Amino acid sequence: MENYLIKDTQLLLVNYKKDFQEDLIDLIRTIYKEYNQILELETLDNDLLNIKSEYGAPSTFQVLLDKEKNNKLIGSVAVRIKNSGAELKRVFLNEVYRGKGIGKELSTWAFNYAKNKGFKHIDIWSDVTFITAHKLYKKLGAEDTRKTRYLGGVNKVSEYYFKKKL
Repeated sequence: MENYLIKDTQLLLVNYKKDFQEDLIDLIRTIYKEYNQILELETLDNDLLNIKSEYGAPSTFQVLLDKEKNNKLIGSVAVRIKNSGAELKRVFLNEVYRGKGIGKELSTWAFNYAKNKGFKHIDIWSDVTFITAHKLYKKLGAEDTRKTRYLGGVNKVSEYYFKKKL
């Protein structure tokens, strides 16, 4: 049985496979360009080259395919599970598909995944420039903790910390 993200659509959420790597990197690179950022595969974004080892089980990293567009990769979402808990990662969506509730569904998938694994909350670190994502996380019940961290890199990345009770 196929796992459609939204009922009555052709948007299919599937486990990440190495075959998706190039398209996933292209998607994220394109989105970074929207924010005048550069993908840093050697440093801050090197998890994209090692998804299996970085994220563990195949089910923790999902890609979103549009079956109407020949299974074009249009989005992603992941839950990174570490000793300290679960973290929402790599929520990205092709610009054409935004504003239709799909980002909400991707995030909700991750929240449910973490909850089903027994976690009581999920951590969300989000680049300070991703304002639309911040609004979405708050709308979905995540608390803006007002904490920040500086990751650096070419883009001088800083992130805000949100925490969502599950």
